[in-house]
Amino acid sequence: MASVSVAIMAHQKRAAFVPELKMKLDRLARVVWDDGSNSRWGTGRRALLAYDPAATHHLVVQDDAVIPADLVAGVEAALAHAPDDVPVCLYVGRVRPYGEMVAEYVARADGASWLVMDRLNWGVAIVIPTNVIDELVAWCDRLPIPNYDTRISKWFERRETPVWYPWPSLVDHRESPSLVPGRGHSGRTAHRFIGATASALGTDFSGAVLRLPNADSYQPGGLPMLFKSTKYPDLYIPTINVRFEDGFAEVTRRGAMSYLQGSPMRRRGVRLATDEETAAWREASTPILAVAEPAAVEPPVDAVEVKEPAPAAVPAETTPVEEDPADPANDNEEPAPAEDASAESVPDGTAGDVLAWVGDDVDRAKAAAAAEVEGKGRKTLLADLDRIIGE
Repeated sequence: MASVSVAIMAHQKRAAFVPELKMKLDRLARVVWDDGSNSRWGTGRRALLAYDPAATHHLVVQDDAVIPADLVAGVEAALAHAPDDVPVCLYVGRVRPYGEMVAEYVARADGASWLVMDRLNWGVAIVIPTNVIDELVAWCDRLPIPNYDTRISKWFERRETPVWYPWPSLVDHRESPSLVPGRGHSGRTAHRFIGATASALGTDFSGAVLRLPNADSYQPGGLPMLFKSTKYPDLYIPTINVRFEDGFAEVTRRGAMSYLQGSPMRRRGVRLATDEETAAWREASTPILAVAEPAAVEPPVDAVEVKEPAPAAVPAETTPVEEDPADPANDNEEPAPAEDASAESVPDGTAGDVLAWVGDDVDRAKAAAAAEVEGKGRKTLLADLDRIIGE
């Protein structure tokens, strides 16, 4: 039988929520306050380390959570139906980071008791096996990522450990502003919550398990995706071999699809085309697929080049650390001497294995990027390689 200890991750800006949350929890909880630095990882790591060594799992719940009655007892009962070594996220949200994808998948979840995803997407309430917390925190301390839930996700992703989500959700979000800069609060609610007046012990989690496809493999409706470049009509992205013509590019490969939906591309004005834009584009032109057979990666230094007429050169950007950190597994190792990228094939392993092989060698980074687009299409790895190529 699982046993769960509890910590509340709290910030002074939301101090008014904490007494009610403590009172409603059915287990004594330690409140871990922000120390004034407004460090999400700093507070999160201390909340993780507040676990009870006698417990099998530790729940970190944020101060803006809405919880049902008997939450901890309900979590302990639910854990009997999940593997012992997986993280459990008690919330499935409507926005960020994959709102459209999650909405499409949960529409198929009738009859399911669990959703299984390849990463941790929300941090409002997370349950972690206590026997990995010390190692997890030590590894995550090395990542330059502000969001503590993203760091946790990277640790489990590196071990190819999926995240289990009880369905319906056992926790919801208050309608309160996010403490993450640049985020509002609109829509920050669960897709389906059992309810604040319900008991978590009244939900049966012994039913079916719905395993969601890898986020990097997502294609709405399984069709090619049309992208719009609002700033640079003739944008070319050599890392994934995608060229826009008159502001549009139709993409068929999953690695390129996920890359174009990342934050760096959004900042450059790339987004999914609307239904109206797609209909007009298909009517006006014979579609030319933006991604054909793999071609040799071109050698420009910048990650993006723009045809005339063009604005000032687009600077190479550092991928936002919230989403695309470099794997720190080899931070303390001396880089290997530069070699001809063709002298050795790209390793078929984890992202850390590929980055260790690449080091700071631009030619190897280009070879690895070409192989990744054709293969697994991991968005984080492609962004790391793009950064190396652009440096």
